[in-house]
Amino acid sequence: IDIVFVIDTSAGMGADGLMMVKADISTLVGQMSLDPNSERHVQVGLIKYSNVAETIFKPSDYNNEDEFNVDLWTDARLADVDENEDEVNLNLGLVEAARMLGSMRRGVKKAVVVYAASYE
Repeated sequence: IDIVFVIDTSAGMGADGLMMVKADISTLVGQMSLDPNSERHVQVGLIKYSNVAETIFKPSDYNNEDEFNVDLWTDARLADVDENEDEVNLNLGLVEAARMLGSMRRGVKKAVVVYAASYE
């Protein structure tokens, strides 16, 4: 399976909410194999959004779940929510996720997991 995580990083998510989201993603990815030499490996991408969407991790960035989890907790782009940004545009995150899914492996099931504080 190929998975794209889409995370709301607007002020509405809050620092505690973002911490819980990262813990959830870390737990999920820790139970998978990102090693392409493994018969049942997973490709994982991660996008953040508020009033804009940004790809943080491309599916090709990782072949080891431990490296993914280290970066999940240390990447400055995921260090905190944007306290100055109340606007949330989930559509931008989903459009970016669709682009990412289109670049992933053919013939493999795909999933988008959205973590949203709110949506309209």
